[in-house]
Amino acid sequence: MGDAKSPVGCMDCVRLEAARRQAVAECHDHDAVVDATVAIRSHFRDAHLLFRTA
Repeated sequence: MGDAKSPVGCMDCVRLEAARRQAVAECHDHDAVVDATVAIRSHFRDAHLLFRTA
């Protein structure tokens, strides 16, 4: 998985970041890069950030 790391030690984060980096490195399909970026951000937000309620 290369040098992808997770600030919280999550293997899903590591896998998603590695996939994002691969999409960027291949750079054949802009949509694939965007999809991979959205996937890592969505996962991190949903899995690791606490929601604030009013």
